[in-house]
Amino acid sequence: MLNLEKKKNEDRLKLLKIQRNTDVLRAVISTSTKAPVNQFQDLTIGNSGADIVVTTLISPYCPKCADVIRIMVDLLNRHPRRILWNIRLDGILEPQLSPINKHQYDLYSKLKETRDLDNQLSLILKWNKSKPNKDVMTQSFYWNEYQLHISNNQLFSTNKVPTIWLDDKELSSLIELETLNTILFKKDFGVLSL
Repeated sequence: MLNLEKKKNEDRLKLLKIQRNTDVLRAVISTSTKAPVNQFQDLTIGNSGADIVVTTLISPYCPKCADVIRIMVDLLNRHPRRILWNIRLDGILEPQLSPINKHQYDLYSKLKETRDLDNQLSLILKWNKSKPNKDVMTQSFYWNEYQLHISNNQLFSTNKVPTIWLDDKELSSLIELETLNTILFKKDFGVLSL
C-alpha cells in the first residue's frame, strides 16, 4: 500500500513537470475551446485593467471547485494588479426562487455589494467553506441579474464544473490547477500571445 502511494506521488510529480514545459502548455492551450468571456464579466474580483482574465465556472456542490477557489484567491493575493477573476456561478434557471440556487445567489449578492478586494476574497473563502443551505430564498434586489448570469452560462459551451478559461481559451482538464501560476507568470510562456 505504501509503495502504491509513493508511485502515485511520483507519477503526479512527473505530470506536473511535463505540464510546466512551456511548449507542452502552449500546445495544449492553443487547441482549446474559445468562449465569449469578455462579454459576460458581471461578477469580477481584481484589477479591471489587468492584462490577464481568468474565468471560472464554479459550484458550491463541486469538491474540485474548492481547489479552484483556493488557488485563485492565492494568485490574487500574490498578484492583485495582474489578474481579473471573472466568476461564473453554476445554477439553474427557475421562475421562482429555487433553494438549489440559494448558496450561489448569496455569494452573488454579497460580491455585488462590495468592491474592496480583501473583503471580496474573504467573502468567497467563507462561502467556499460553508455548507450550501437549501432553505427557501426570499426575493432580493439582485435576483434578475443573477438569473441573467445563470442564463449566460449557456453561451460558454461547457457543462462541467469547474471549468477554467485563460482569457477566452478553456484549460484542458489534463492541466493541474497548480500549473496556473506557471502559465500566468512564467516569463517565456506569454499566454497572451497564443
